[in-house]
Amino acid sequence: MNYIYDIILNFNKLYYDFYEWKDNDNILNFRKIPLFRISDKDYMCYKYDDIRFDGKFLKIINGYSCLVNSNTEIVAFLVSNSKEVMGIKIDNDGNIIGKSSLLIDEEEEILDDVSGLNINRIDYSIIKKNDRNIFVPRIINDKRKYLIDFFNNNSDINVYRYIYYDFYEKEENDIVKIKKKLFGIFNCKWNNECDKLYNNIREFSNSR
Repeated sequence: MNYIYDIILNFNKLYYDFYEWKDNDNILNFRKIPLFRISDKDYMCYKYDDIRFDGKFLKIINGYSCLVNSNTEIVAFLVSNSKEVMGIKIDNDGNIIGKSSLLIDEEEEILDDVSGLNINRIDYSIIKKNDRNIFVPRIINDKRKYLIDFFNNNSDINVYRYIYYDFYEKEENDIVKIKKKLFGIFNCKWNNECDKLYNNIREFSNSR
C-alpha cells in the first residue's frame, strides 16, 4: 500500500474545490493516509455519485489513516487518476460520507509521483448516480440550505405573509399559495430571484 504523509483535507458531503473552503470548516491534518491510483471512470464516480465500497476493501484500509495529534479514528484515503487527487472519507458500512479537494501544492506533489503507480480496481456499488453536468458552487448550496432551514423553522403564518409581500409587493392570505410560490423560487435552478429572496430573508432575520 502507498501512503502520503502530512496532508490537509476538508471533507464535505459534496466535492468542493479548495478555494471554496471556509475558515470554520473542520480542516483535518493527516499524518499518514493511503493513496490509490484509479481509472478516470472510477474517479468520476467517486467524485460525483453516491458510492458504497466492498467490505473487503474496508478491511484493507481500516486503521491505516492517522491524524496529527489526535486518536480519532477516521476511515479515509486518497485517490488519483493522474490528473487530480481527491480525499475520500467512508463510514463503517463503506458509504462515502465525505469528499475533499487538496491544496494546490500538495496535489501537485502527489501527481508527480502517482503516474508511476499501478491502477487499482476497487470494488464498489453506485447507490445513486448524480448529474455530473450540473455544477453548483458551494455558496449557492449554502444559500439554498439557509432558505430551507428558515422556512422549516418558521411556522408563523404572518412571517410567510410578510416575506411574500416583501418579495412580490402584493398581499396574499392563502398560506398554501404563499408556500407554493416561495418554495418554487429556490427549488429550481438558482437565479436572480433566488438571490433576491435570500437577501430579503437575511435582512428580515437580522432585523428581528
